Amino acid sequence: MITDFLQSIKIINLSKKMVELNLPEFLNISGLRGYQKFVRKQKSNSQDSSLPQRLQNALSLSQDAYFRAFVSELFYDYLDCPCLKEKDGSDSPAQVEVYRNVFHKVIMSDSRYQAAYQNFSHQVDMLSDKRLAASEIEELFSAEINNKNILVYEVDWAHTTKENLEIYPLKAEYTTNQSLPTKVMEERLAQLWAELFFESSKLIYGWQSIIYNEDAEINFYCPKYMLSADSLLKNFACAHILQSRRPQHYAEYKFVLGLNGLKQLCPSVNIKELWANYLNKHYKMPQKSAPSADYMQKMQEVGLSAGVSKAADLTPLSHIKELHFSKNLQKDRRFKNSSPLVILAIALMIYVLLKYF
Repeated sequence: MITDFLQSIKIINLSKKMVELNLPEFLNISGLRGYQKFVRKQKSNSQDSSLPQRLQNALSLSQDAYFRAFVSELFYDYLDCPCLKEKDGSDSPAQVEVYRNVFHKVIMSDSRYQAAYQNFSHQVDMLSDKRLAASEIEELFSAEINNKNILVYEVDWAHTTKENLEIYPLKAEYTTNQSLPTKVMEERLAQLWAELFFESSKLIYGWQSIIYNEDAEINFYCPKYMLSADSLLKNFACAHILQSRRPQHYAEYKFVLGLNGLKQLCPSVNIKELWANYLNKHYKMPQKSAPSADYMQKMQEVGLSAGVSKAADLTPLSHIKELHFSKNLQKDRRFKNSSPLVILAIALMIYVLLKYF
């Protein structure tokens, strides 16, 4: 009980901080409305700018990477452009447990935040252990293998630790939220983003910066946030770009977030024209095909077919067709013992046995 009381105090203090950051909407989220009475109402400047703009201001001012991850996920349906910072400030996880408790209260009232909480936990893990962030970079490299215009950089695993991520030094330039120097670079970055999304099924919606060199080779430097893209998300992407369809689900909001960040870096690129080959398709879930007869034969030859069973022989429907009709069902010898006369005779025998024996 004392623990719950202390956690409530911490959530109240967090609520006050959010109001001070000009984000009073925090107290309107399902599961947090009960804390409104504990927070003194302040004169808010919320009318001066939209909630997405105020979110950007709050994220830009904060030096706490954990706080930025928390706010970005809790307001995922209002954030319209990723907040890009070259270096994280405070990496203290002291408030992480409070953030988790807030998410638990919110999820109990609205299950839509479940995906946001899972992604928040993943970001916390990467912030707490830089080796997990390095593995995210390796995952990006494996998806980029077919692109010839990328600028390759490597993780220095020998010097990468839980507290520090080391990247092999490169002679290159970096940019965060400003446009790239040339249109060629913009087109290559936009094409790379599309290839990762439509071909490798990787949605990148946040990155530390963009890295490039004089040869117009380019890449996402230290991608912080990636999601798997299934066929439903790809079809939404096409509808959003071509028909301006609004997002409804968590992954769709994240797609719009990443797309807006890409447009900010590549203002001169016509997305519809550059991605025409991807946008004029309907994406389907890949179907698992049955193993071929040749494959099955080879498996049997080496004695590895124990886990594959032969299909059972089923009785043809024509043999049991007559049983579908009630009259035929009653005539069947298997059901003769269920006639009323048989039941009456059995009842009479039971009565005689009980009475005289």
